[in-house]
Amino acid sequence: RQYSLGSVCGWYIENWVKPRLGKLTPWWEQALEFWNVQKAFVTAFMESYWSGPEALLQDKEAFKFLVQSVSIVQSTSSDAITHLAELPAELSAEIFWDATINLIARYTNLVTAGHEQVGTVPVYAQDASFCAFAWKKGEMMATKQAALNAAVLMAFTSTPMPPLMRKTEEDDWSFLFPSEWKSADVPSPKARADAAYNQFQADLARLEVKYQAFNDAALAADATFPNNFGIWAHVPSLLECSVSV
Repeated sequence: RQYSLGSVCGWYIENWVKPRLGKLTPWWEQALEFWNVQKAFVTAFMESYWSGPEALLQDKEAFKFLVQSVSIVQSTSSDAITHLAELPAELSAEIFWDATINLIARYTNLVTAGHEQVGTVPVYAQDASFCAFAWKKGEMMATKQAALNAAVLMAFTSTPMPPLMRKTEEDDWSFLFPSEWKSADVPSPKARADAAYNQFQADLARLEVKYQAFNDAALAADATFPNNFGIWAHVPSLLECSVSV
């Protein structure tokens, strides 16, 4: 009988890891904590420019944004999922508000911690005998053309991206926040958004200390299995706020 790597890993997590570490593994605990910090920032940022669910529901641009995003899901889903494009029109203001916040938070999570799982590969791509797009049958490495194509792709997609965590003044992206907004019922939106951003950075700094301490303990000489593996997928100082391979 043959087993896939996924099925073996799934059995290992369900039958060995969870009984010893609990329902949530350390990775999932960090993932959930990081998600909650991101969602809190998105919520506070939204509240800086819209007074609440009703104001957002009346915003035509916000409405079209959610419709477009849901339509993309519809176009790539099975036929069993129908009428998703019309769904936002049937939502209450509160559900529309929550859906928009969760959607934006999900996007921010995917291009930071989510993409960390598949990014940072240029070091491997430098080796045409290990990480190549194609080989000729019987050859031990890629052709010169294939290696050149990979090198060009890596060169243009492996550039440094803006860091998620503010380390210097140059890393402060709050200057992008609009000073004025269409919702006149929200006073001082820029100041509110700046406060949300500062709180977000403070939360990231807190996670940085916690996760670095976790890794220090995991790498200590007296660490025992299964708590002797570090986790760097959610360390804020290592994350970028855009996608780079």
